[in-house]
Amino acid sequence: MNELTLSVTGMTCIDCARHVEKALWARPDIIAADVAYPQG
Repeated sequence: MNELTLSVTGMTCIDCARHVEKALWARPDIIAADVAYPQG
């Protein structure tokens, strides 16, 4: 299994992070995804 860490810019809220995570999970080649939006 390969691991890839992506840096996503332009997220302005937790809903943005959820949208990115949902898009990743929709791909058949993705078996795990965790998107975190830093609070603060």
